[in-house]
Amino acid sequence: MKLLVKQNVGDIHKDHLKILDNVITFLQYNIDGLEFLPFNLNEEQDDYQQAFQRQTGIIFTPANYRHYRLRLLSVVDALLYIHTSSNDSDAYELSYNLSSIHPKPVFFAVWRGAPIKSPLLKELDQDYPVTYCQFSHPRELLEGFKVFLRKYGKEVLHNHIEKELVS
Repeated sequence: MKLLVKQNVGDIHKDHLKILDNVITFLQYNIDGLEFLPFNLNEEQDDYQQAFQRQTGIIFTPANYRHYRLRLLSVVDALLYIHTSSNDSDAYELSYNLSSIHPKPVFFAVWRGAPIKSPLLKELDQDYPVTYCQFSHPRELLEGFKVFLRKYGKEVLHNHIEKELVS
């Protein structure tokens, strides 16, 4: 399963990058077949703009960054949002995805140190394929993520089979 990882960008604290890395590492270790896009999340990212340019070869501009991220939506099976601050930059890609005809399922990992404050990001699971899970430690995400995979993983596998038959 290919997952588009969404994390807060800009003024992100190094501790938040460590949380992000711990979540990805934990899920990779405990669940086979996961591929996280787009960045090498183990790399030190003091400046996400420089990291974007270095890893993609694309000159960073807000438009290039947006276009790149939105193109990734077409190649992933689901989205993994790791919410580690009260920054609402999550809303852009999430809104784009959820407003599409066939939105990709979203697993929203919410760090307890940064509860969701924006009403735009709350209770999406009532209308869309969104699963929320709060955590202080990555191990708290495992059961919720497995439920997410059981609920949406079959749809993802079915979509892969359809794509292979069409190709």
